[in-house]
Amino acid sequence: MTGKFRDLDKAEIRQRAAEMMRGEDPIEWAAGKLLEEIGVEDPKLHIAVDFDGVIHSYASGWQGTTAIPDHPVLGATKWLKSLLADDRFLISIFSCRNHLPEGPVAISTWLRKWGLTPTEIGKLKFPIKKPSAHLYIDDRGWQFRGIFPTKKTILGFKPWTTR
Repeated sequence: MTGKFRDLDKAEIRQRAAEMMRGEDPIEWAAGKLLEEIGVEDPKLHIAVDFDGVIHSYASGWQGTTAIPDHPVLGATKWLKSLLADDRFLISIFSCRNHLPEGPVAISTWLRKWGLTPTEIGKLKFPIKKPSAHLYIDDRGWQFRGIFPTKKTILGFKPWTTR
């Protein structure tokens, strides 16, 4: 694996992922997953934030699961820190990177590089599927307001980073 940010070999990535999991109480983790599966919601407002194009500027485009070469979107880390400091919110970072164990490790490493503390990173969730959330923040979203987009609208859609 190569990347402009940092080269990690698979053994190191898997080791770091295992260490992240060891930090959680297995019973609490399993109970949380069970509650999530049956639809019991946390009393906190769940905010699901896309990583690439919302937090990570994604200026270089896709470079691979562990290659995160670009800087944050202006104001992203300050905003994320403010949400993490407020107990009313539960924050999930959703990304196609989360489908592999090394994805959340790479995102966490990148967030640490850009100023989040290990405690702040520990509060984040990294779901592998779309979570049930109060609000989704995504650069590739189209807000549905009761009217479906036309084919022209769909074909002409561009994320804010390419406009």
